[in-house]
Amino acid sequence: MILRPLLLALLASISPAAQAQPAFGTHEPRSYDPRIIPNFSFEVIEIETRGRLGVFALDTGTGQEAGWAEHQDFPLHGTLNFLACGAALELAERSVMPPDTEDLCQAAVALNDTAAADWLLYALGGPAALSERLASWGDRSTTLAPDTAARGRITPEMTVHHLNHLLLGNTLNPASRQRLLNWMHTSSGRDHPLRASLPHGWLAAIISATGADGSSATSALIQPVCQPPLLIAIFIENSTLPIDQSMEIDAEITRILTENTSLPCPSAP
Repeated sequence: MILRPLLLALLASISPAAQAQPAFGTHEPRSYDPRIIPNFSFEVIEIETRGRLGVFALDTGTGQEAGWAEHQDFPLHGTLNFLACGAALELAERSVMPPDTEDLCQAAVALNDTAAADWLLYALGGPAALSERLASWGDRSTTLAPDTAARGRITPEMTVHHLNHLLLGNTLNPASRQRLLNWMHTSSGRDHPLRASLPHGWLAAIISATGADGSSATSALIQPVCQPPLLIAIFIENSTLPIDQSMEIDAEITRILTENTSLPCPSAP
């Protein structure tokens, strides 16, 4: 099992004033890290992964960010399904996609159906065509493999960029955005430990998949009860952890994020 999740969350939430109080005499406390996920939490968690860890988180309400290896690339896995569906929905709004696009998107996102994602990619014109679409969205760093089975690689920061513009921005019309969100809410990751780590009443729209090489990719839009959404992308590569423990890493990071961003709902007048 994952060690010390509660201790990590507690350390991450210690206030600057509390850290600055010496017990006896004077001492130099560890520098306070005000980010929504402190670096020292990432340091410990990466050791627990027994592999590479990459994370990027964004509080869309405050603009606060936190990242760890956020500019390094990791295997796409199910992120490709999300990107292919987003591109297909955008083109479908212009009536330039097959009539079964919505069914393929639902299978690719809600069921993590790789075959459906490959059909979407084929309908889009292949990896090169999707790369052009990503570039039009401001992404010139994601690489797509010519062999769709190999998928490609993406950075955590760019993953959150795509979550932001496809789920919260104007790339898609409101109806398409809502469909994509609904599929993520009912995805095959509905039993993912990340959801169980959320405070009461919070919801998560998730894309998550794992690979045989000790890698995983989990992206989520987290909706608090009365705050703007949080966006997070968590990637693990070359890990020797069992899959269930790898998913607990996602939950552990999410717990720290939510505890450091949770605010009380305003009282009714």
